[in-house]
Amino acid sequence: MTRTLLLTRPLADSQAFAARLPQGWRAHIAPMQDMRDLPASPDFAQADALVFTSQNGVRSFASRWALRDLPAFCVGPATADMAESLGLRAIAAQGDLPSLAALLALQPAQNLLYLHGRHVSGDLAQALAGSGHVLQSHAIYDQQARGLDAATQRALTAGKIHAVALFSPRSARLLAESLPDGALLHCFCLSQNVADAAQGLGTRSVAAEPSAAALLAIIGASAGRFR
Repeated sequence: MTRTLLLTRPLADSQAFAARLPQGWRAHIAPMQDMRDLPASPDFAQADALVFTSQNGVRSFASRWALRDLPAFCVGPATADMAESLGLRAIAAQGDLPSLAALLALQPAQNLLYLHGRHVSGDLAQALAGSGHVLQSHAIYDQQARGLDAATQRALTAGKIHAVALFSPRSARLLAESLPDGALLHCFCLSQNVADAAQGLGTRSVAAEPSAAALLAIIGASAGRFR
């Protein structure tokens, strides 16, 4: 039996994740956020290092500014891999804000330039309070919300979509706002914070760590749930 997994991330991210799905799964891609660059004028001259909490932040930075000689502290390996592919010297945390803050706290006090989206899932400035770092924060892109398209609504109502992969609390909340009445899904969640936001969408599983690889692992291990 082939099962269908709903992917609601922006198109490029959903396509990349779909290409890695375990055997027996197919993707139904319905982006619920569009990425749009925001006007921003970061002061690179005063920065000792860059900080990124998403691949979209790296993409937006790399498409607009040529600077590549500052180290880039990244929330997790996937973000670090993208940063390195675009010419940055990346240092990866373990996939969430607490591990990023802990990584930064180990560094000598410095001026950090944090480039992120308009919607963030945690407060990095608060997490670094007392560390001695100076944090310059800029929202350089916006995650503009979209509703589910009509074809996806019909597929959900007909029970043709079995599960959804959720990567952020905001993704879960946006889906909850658009899910047809009576439709329930199994939610594969990147973290417990995501699972908490997905309460009411259906049953939930949480990845062992906040990474795409760990999320794919629980998707692959769940075949028996959908017989």
